[in-house]
Amino acid sequence: MKISEIRKHGLGEGLITRVYLESSFPIVKLLVNTSITPNMVSYFNIGIAFIAPIFFLTNHYFVGILFLFLSVVFDSVDGTLARIKKIFSPYGSFLDYLGSKILVPFTLIAIGINEDLFLISLIPAFLYILAYYPKMLEIQPKERIFTDYYAGKYFTIFVIITVIVSSFFYHSFVVFFIAMSIIYLSSINKSIFSITEIKQGIEKQIKKVRRRKNSE
Repeated sequence: MKISEIRKHGLGEGLITRVYLESSFPIVKLLVNTSITPNMVSYFNIGIAFIAPIFFLTNHYFVGILFLFLSVVFDSVDGTLARIKKIFSPYGSFLDYLGSKILVPFTLIAIGINEDLFLISLIPAFLYILAYYPKMLEIQPKERIFTDYYAGKYFTIFVIITVIVSSFFYHSFVVFFIAMSIIYLSSINKSIFSITEIKQGIEKQIKKVRRRKNSE
């Protein structure tokens, strides 16, 4: 698969998503002829997921937001690189998803600590885990207010808006945590509490990777 084909496929997505996707292409072009694998990019993205919250924790919100953006961009890089190099594996799929999903709960908690709202921040962080981590097992979140896709891609936008509003509205972060809690709560699928569903989800994930590998 070529970048032009991936770009064409992404034209049907939202504006914000296309911005992230287009931002990833120059990086992909630099890496495509190197020995760097998609898994290496995923490891790098996991590193960003641990670093970004540190800046929010230390009140460096601008730098933190920059790292949030980079994380989403590199989340596109590893997937695009995997398609071009035709490198797929269940482990790689797990890393790809893990990197993007570590970032949100850690950032929520870091902001909560910095804003003296630690206990409140734990609520959306916990609900996020319940709502979206099961997707690694092919257990889809409910599509209510926001799907997993939009909730993840637009998290950076939510943070930017909250930081801007906080300059003249003291309780903006409280509103932010409440809004995130509602979004994630609305996406929790009761199937995540079923052992049978979890086992079936693992099998689906393995079959999905195999089908993708054979189709390329």
